[in-house]
Parts: sequence; structure tokens; C-alpha cells
Amino acid sequence: MTIGQRIRSERKKKKLTQQELAEIMGINNTAVSKWEADVNQPDYVYLIKMCDLFECSADYLLGRTDTIAAHRTNDPMSDLSEEGLEFFKKVIEPIVEKEIERRLKGRK
Repeated sequence: MTIGQRIRSERKKKKLTQQELAEIMGINNTAVSKWEADVNQPDYVYLIKMCDLFECSADYLLGRTDTIAAHRTNDPMSDLSEEGLEFFKKVIEPIVEKEIERRLKGRK
């Protein structure tokens, strides 16, 4: 994916319009439109703001990695790929929830 495609994808995940993203960034919506069309690229100041807003790394937005990992996090789950996270949600999470239930019942 290009930087423009990733910006569009992350903006839509946040349910923001181009106009709303532009207002958050303090720019006009034409700039956002050009970013998403890969006509222009955001300056580093806007890239950092989008990383904070979208909770992703600059490497992800720039296309250097497919891991969306949020920057500035101590969460070990943030290093998982989307496939790894889906695996965790489908397989591991239910096991952990059952164990928590079992332990809570044992306290009563």
C-alpha cells in the first residue's frame, strides 16, 4: 500500500472525513485529498500528528512495515502482525477468558 492508501484507510477506520482530518491537522482538505491520491506527501510534522491520531508508527504510514504497531507503547501485542493479532483473538483470548472465569468461580 502507498502512503496515501494507508492514510485513507486509517482515516476511515477512525470514521473521519477528509475535512475532519484536515481540521484536526490544521490544514485544508485539499492537502488531505492530495496525500490520499499520492499527489503530495505530508511534511514530517503532519506525519507525526497522524501517527498520534491513528495510533500507528511512521514506518507503517510510510509503507516500511505492514505492522501497524503504535509508537510509544510497551504493549507486547503491538508487535504482532494483523494475522498474529487475529490468531490471538480467535484462539488464545477465549482460553484466557475461560481460565479467568474458572479462577473467579474458585474464589466464591
